Amino acid sequence: LCLSATSASLGTHDAVGGAFFTYLPDESGSVTVSSCLSNQRSVDTYLLVYADCERTTLLHTKDDDGGSCSFGSLLSTLTIPVQAGTPVYMFWSMQYSRAPFRWSLTRGAPPLPPDDDDDDDNEDFWIDAARFGGAGLG
Repeated sequence: LCLSATSASLGTHDAVGGAFFTYLPDESGSVTVSSCLSNQRSVDTYLLVYADCERTTLLHTKDDDGGSCSFGSLLSTLTIPVQAGTPVYMFWSMQYSRAPFRWSLTRGAPPLPPDDDDDDDNEDFWIDAARFGGAGLG
């Protein structure tokens, strides 16, 4: 699967469950990977991000359970630290759905959601950024 990964750039992309994408950042910082786009209420997504094509080093994972997407609770959004020139491998699992959907890749973090629970994904991002050498902290 990964050997035939589709190269992704910043912007919006089409996918189906079971699709691998790779992104090679041109600058260090953070990117947001999200299926939280309008007109996708019935899609159930599950995102995994790896450091390698062999899927031996899982960096991040985001299921949609209890998500804060205003377009539907089954959509996934994940902000990850990236290093210039170091690829990341994104896998949209077909664990819950094989339906086609759209997803976006944007530079930077999304706006912080209201703090309504103890499960703060943005807090996890800053902890991960510090663990990965401060990417995205500047």
